[in-house]
Amino acid sequence: MHGTSVLISAGAGHTVCLLLDRKYTPERKTTTLYTWGQGEDGQLGHGVNEDLHLPMEVDALKNIQLATVCCGANHTVAVTAEPKREFYAWGWGDFGRLGQGDPGDRCVPSPVTALSGISIRNVACGDSHCLVVANDGKLFSFGRNQNGQLGLGDTEDRLKPSLVETLWEDGILVRKSAGGAEHSAITVEGGTMYTFGWGRYGNLGHGHCLDLHVPTKVQGLAGETVTDPVCGWRHSAALTSGGRLWTFGWSKYGQLGHGDNVDLWLPKILPEFEGGGITSAAGGWRHMCALAGSTGTLYSWGWNQFGQLGVGSTEDANSPQRVRVGSENLAVSAMACGWRHTLAVAGEDSDVFSWGRCTNGQLGHGKVVQRNLPTKVAALNSLRQGLSLVLDSDHVATKRTLEENKDLEVPTSNKKQQLGRDCTAVPE
Repeated sequence: MHGTSVLISAGAGHTVCLLLDRKYTPERKTTTLYTWGQGEDGQLGHGVNEDLHLPMEVDALKNIQLATVCCGANHTVAVTAEPKREFYAWGWGDFGRLGQGDPGDRCVPSPVTALSGISIRNVACGDSHCLVVANDGKLFSFGRNQNGQLGLGDTEDRLKPSLVETLWEDGILVRKSAGGAEHSAITVEGGTMYTFGWGRYGNLGHGHCLDLHVPTKVQGLAGETVTDPVCGWRHSAALTSGGRLWTFGWSKYGQLGHGDNVDLWLPKILPEFEGGGITSAAGGWRHMCALAGSTGTLYSWGWNQFGQLGVGSTEDANSPQRVRVGSENLAVSAMACGWRHTLAVAGEDSDVFSWGRCTNGQLGHGKVVQRNLPTKVAALNSLRQGLSLVLDSDHVATKRTLEENKDLEVPTSNKKQQLGRDCTAVPE
């Protein structure tokens, strides 16, 4: 396992893990994708709508070399390695977030033909929309757009990927993207950050609370070289060169990390990281994590009702807290935030740890029990060693077959209108 890299991503209630052999060659398939957790919308990719409490390999991609994966709230996307250049999407399809040309769900990974042949640099999923950055600097977006989060100058949803023409026509080359509940952020060549979409809590960083329908430069970061844009549910962050982290937006639960619960309409640097050292950051629903890669130190802050901060309690924290991963305090190499759970890759064997809420089995431990400390996903280790797992009724929730879900592969214009599933109606 020492020769394996691990990519992780988390949605509202599901988790994905991509194993990549560092000895990859184009002639040899060396990636394996596992998913677990909430599956009612097909976001696990196993062909049925069921929750899984233990990791399971996605058979539909078993013979396909993948480069990366990413979770939206209730959908998942994956990009194949070069030179195949294919983009796959599956899960809840309302508003066109799968890019398939219709709002239907997909229970197995399905290629997005509009992106076939495009060499992709970066992908990001918001709750109900997707952003795709091509190697040539073009930005494509699709899905829900009620607040302009697609950056296309209007509020019309897109069922297929659409080029963000204003950037391309101005010669602005996009490098990375991030998606929140109803807002988006990008960085471009040269390190400038742009945001667009829903801005009620100042999460766009422009000093006001207005929505913006086209990518707009964050002037509060002028002079800074932003390497990574970060979006939480309704807050944002910017990781700048030298490893400094700036946050802004909604902070009711202390998710901005400034020692208080005050919303910020302009970017403000986190004092703990003013000296640098942060190599990556992630935003959850109401919490955040940051990683100091040189030491493998993980920090978390914000909402902690389900133990998603991983510090052994369920008390919120409005400033960064160190997270101890494993009894040996292992060095962390990667992390990801779901809505109410958190993941980390740690140690020389690149073991996956999870903690937080587990209503749908999203922690992957076989039992629906929340954890407030990082806990190794032991079942994943068994699978990596070639051992089979036996799933019983404790590990698999009630199944709904394809026959029982007749609208899985067709447009669903009036499907799933429950307010509880609409991110704009989730209680704050």
